[in-house]
Amino acid sequence: MKFWLLFAKCFLTVLIAYGSEVSVSYQDAKASYLLGDYERARSHFDYVIALNPLDVNPTANLAIMNKELGKPEAAAAYWMKSTMMKSDDGFLWNQRGWNYHLPER
Repeated sequence: MKFWLLFAKCFLTVLIAYGSEVSVSYQDAKASYLLGDYERARSHFDYVIALNPLDVNPTANLAIMNKELGKPEAAAAYWMKSTMMKSDDGFLWNQRGWNYHLPER
C-alpha cells in the first residue's frame, strides 16, 4: 500500500513539474516574440511543441510569426498542421485561407 501511495505522489509531482515547464517555456516564447527576438521565440515554440505535440497554440503561433516575417510558405505548413490538429476551429481555417492570398505568395 505504501508503494502505491509513494508512486502516486511521485507521478503527480512529475505531472506538475512537466506542466509548469510547458507553461514557462510557452510564456518565454510569447515574450521573445513580442520583444522581436524571433529566433529565440521559434526555439521556445519548437520546445513547447516537443513537450506537448497535441497543443495547437504554439503551432498556430509559429504560423502567425512566419506570416508576419514574410514567409508565407512556412506559414502555410504550420496552418495546415494546425487545422489538422483542431479541425473544428474556424479561426485556424480562416487564417489558413487568408495565407494563400498573401501578395508574397
